[in-house]
Amino acid sequence: MTRRPVSSPGSRAARETDWECLLTVGKAALVVGGVFYTVWWIHIHEVSRRITDAPLSLAISFLCVQFGIIAVQLIASVVIKNLRAAKVRGSRKWRPVIDEHLSALLAGEDRIRQLRRLRRTRPEDLEERLVETLRAVSGEQGRSLSHLAVELGLVRRWEKLAARGVRQREQALEFLSTLSPEAGGQALRRLAATPPGQAAACRVLIPVAEPGELSDLFLAILRAPPLVRAMVARDLCAHAESLAAGVIPEVLSRGEEAEVMAALDMVHGWNRVLRLPAVVKLMAHSNPEIRSRALRLAPLIAVRRETAPSILDAMGDSDTRVQLAALASAARMRLDGAAKAVEACAHSPDDQISRMACLVLGSLGPEGHTVLESKILTADRRVAAWAAESLARVRIGREPNREF
Repeated sequence: MTRRPVSSPGSRAARETDWECLLTVGKAALVVGGVFYTVWWIHIHEVSRRITDAPLSLAISFLCVQFGIIAVQLIASVVIKNLRAAKVRGSRKWRPVIDEHLSALLAGEDRIRQLRRLRRTRPEDLEERLVETLRAVSGEQGRSLSHLAVELGLVRRWEKLAARGVRQREQALEFLSTLSPEAGGQALRRLAATPPGQAAACRVLIPVAEPGELSDLFLAILRAPPLVRAMVARDLCAHAESLAAGVIPEVLSRGEEAEVMAALDMVHGWNRVLRLPAVVKLMAHSNPEIRSRALRLAPLIAVRRETAPSILDAMGDSDTRVQLAALASAARMRLDGAAKAVEACAHSPDDQISRMACLVLGSLGPEGHTVLESKILTADRRVAAWAAESLARVRIGREPNREF
């Protein structure tokens, strides 16, 4: 029996977006069709009986429909305005009542029955006042109101609200973030597992997450699309040291290539020096993409002595990306004893590697400058030109390693 392929969250989100676009186009077509049908009906059954000229009859029919649409819009605008004014008046009347019940609940009185009644009769006012009160309190009072939100079904409502659109999702996440972790944590974690609200939910959860929960969030973020990882990278940076001491080495040693590359990209984006010895082993990985990412991290992993031999070996790698990453790290680290290996790269048939090697020699101090001076007289005009460029950058004070 064949198994049905499981669609990814990203593909489901794309299909939902396509359906939304089709629905919008369908609604627009229905409205336009309704307008033209009304114009045609008025033309056939009313105006054409009095005006025999067809173009003039159609024009008058169209004007009649336009006047009707404008009149309906004006009437609807007045009605909506009056309804909103009545709603505001009602809110002003009921807000003090709701505040009184919430205050009494916080004081220890049993007002659940009254608040449930208000949940049915004045749901929006109760929700607004509850959120405002949650923002103003903390500790035991915050937990009490968070429990009330769960009991009144507001947490479930906010979670459903997050699936309706971008603006509703932002509002729902704002409301859920006011709850205590016990009350809103489960809903936020479910939202963090779905692409539409993943980044925003993770950004709410990260500051208050426990170490174990933070590790789970980090793993979920590694499996998320690159845009989500980029959006939460700064929030995770505040926990870089605890992650580097726990979950990151586990990910790097587990061997799942997609997660390993995502983790290396995340650490590189933080641009913080962390102790990650596991990166050294990845510099000899069979996948050149992982090798290049690991080499790019060499200046940031606080194990300089262990990384130097791997960087020198990588300069002779068969993959261009790996060579470039090794050269860039040698320049940033001002690696001692690297001039000979970099000099060999300067004669590479690949122009990008050759020019990069000459720029790296300019960052290696007097030893590199001596090599560059000798390369100006070489028969290879490419190398001679790039050596002269690198020396010129050194002499005007423009450090070549800024290129990296």
